Amino acid sequence: MSGLKKHSSENRLLTKIGICTVQLGLPCGFYNESPPTETKSIHFLREAHDMGINFSDTAPAYGTAEYLLGKSFENQSTRPLISTKVSLPQTTSITLIQNSIEVQIENSRKQLYLDTLPLVMLRSVVGDVFYPSLIKILNDFIQKGIVGKWGVSTYGVSAHLRAMEYPKIFSAIQIPFNMLDRLPLRVLKSHPNALHFTFIVRSVFLQGLLTKNDKSDLIQLSSLNPFINKTKQIAACFDLLLSEICLRYTAYNSSIGIAIFDTQSLREFQTNLNDYKKGPLNNDIIEVIDDIGVERLDLLDPRNWPPNQ
Repeated sequence: MSGLKKHSSENRLLTKIGICTVQLGLPCGFYNESPPTETKSIHFLREAHDMGINFSDTAPAYGTAEYLLGKSFENQSTRPLISTKVSLPQTTSITLIQNSIEVQIENSRKQLYLDTLPLVMLRSVVGDVFYPSLIKILNDFIQKGIVGKWGVSTYGVSAHLRAMEYPKIFSAIQIPFNMLDRLPLRVLKSHPNALHFTFIVRSVFLQGLLTKNDKSDLIQLSSLNPFINKTKQIAACFDLLLSEICLRYTAYNSSIGIAIFDTQSLREFQTNLNDYKKGPLNNDIIEVIDDIGVERLDLLDPRNWPPNQ
């Protein structure tokens, strides 16, 4: 790439947890918190990496997050393993799809100062798009050394299941997973090719709903409150903070490769890292959590949540 500094991402993971950069790039989540300044964000990303977190999840759709990651490690001798995303346009024209992917890939390479994007997730997958012409396009990026691996990160499980039919092209699946939202992982792990895939999970704290103490914020999600209250009761019963249980339950699940969480606070991040270092939960706690069953899965989908005014 002309004019682009050559960098490579680390290809080994020191921990099973990573950072999702969305909160650094734009207001998001149920509480819609504003992102920190550029200086604070860069300091946060570098400090997190120095503490041993070397997986960062980002996307062009995350506001300035991709830019901040690139800026943070532009002149550093090491950098995290970076996963970014491309959004597929809603069209059946393979030419338009190819052009869109090419533009997004080139922009991400420039923003991140990377010749090869180690992991790129297909985002906003609508319908069955896994036809031979798309698979060929994705494979061409791998053969040219522009993309290391492909993955899928979207809602539901249908697109993930289709991608898992192509283990030579796709190698990673990103889905939500937490104490309440467990079904998608269970379904995907039953696929015959599951052993060929790394499962990256997000929404560890259910976008903050499982760790906030202000019950007034949850009035709009009253149908979900009984289940959230159960998780709080479990934490109280075992004399642990709910945030600690959420992280340890998820990160040490044997089916999960990497658990990523959103944060913009270095103090909060350090707390989460310390919780992770305590190791797996004991089986008694895990069994109680596994007994919680949310029958209406639509309640767990942030797209169905009312805006928090």
